[in-house]
Amino acid sequence: MPKQIELAVQQTIIPDYRMGVFDLLRDRLGDGFMVFAGEHDFGGSPISSDAAWGRYTKVSNHYCLGSRLLWQSGMIRSLLEAKVVILNGNLRILSNYPVLFMRRVLGRRTLLWSHADGRSRMGRLLRRLYCHLSNGIVAYTESDKEVFCVQCPSIPVWVAPNSCVYAGDCLPVSLPLNDLPTAFIYVGRLIEEKKVDSLLRAFSVAVKAGSLPDEARLIIVGDGPAKSALSVF
Repeated sequence: MPKQIELAVQQTIIPDYRMGVFDLLRDRLGDGFMVFAGEHDFGGSPISSDAAWGRYTKVSNHYCLGSRLLWQSGMIRSLLEAKVVILNGNLRILSNYPVLFMRRVLGRRTLLWSHADGRSRMGRLLRRLYCHLSNGIVAYTESDKEVFCVQCPSIPVWVAPNSCVYAGDCLPVSLPLNDLPTAFIYVGRLIEEKKVDSLLRAFSVAVKAGSLPDEARLIIVGDGPAKSALSVF
């Protein structure tokens, strides 16, 4: 008989920046730890790390309504049977609703890993009801924790960073700071919603108007479906 999963984590994807924290949990729990995720996030970016599939379980992401909603198949039974489950708190993941409800009925511990923000009053109300079906919330930031503690005072809340990297990957900059040119740095996904094209246009206007020195540089770190369109600037 297969060993029961002690801790299962559901995610839309497993990007490089989350491999570290998942690997630490796997080192500690062994086969008792599992992550279920698909290949592409909402909007197609970011994507899962290729290294994830040697260790964790790939499921199928089915997007609908212009990638506004998601149903994940290939994991629901495992999530229902696991001892403890951490679900992505994104309200647009429809397959998480039956998992959260059924685990509540079965009396099994379920946590939500979630942001606290909501774009509408209805969204905030739904999130509050969603959270009350769980046994606790893992917030992304201390400020998110403060919001959750106000909205759901009866539910325990913890904070976990959005990513985890190894100390060996954090290298110092050898160039003295006073030798660096004036620089503006953008780090993130290259998708339409981030409006990186507006940043490029504004930087160009500022340089041409003399508001920035000639040696000023705009550094963009990231990847995504908008990369090719941005390269024409």
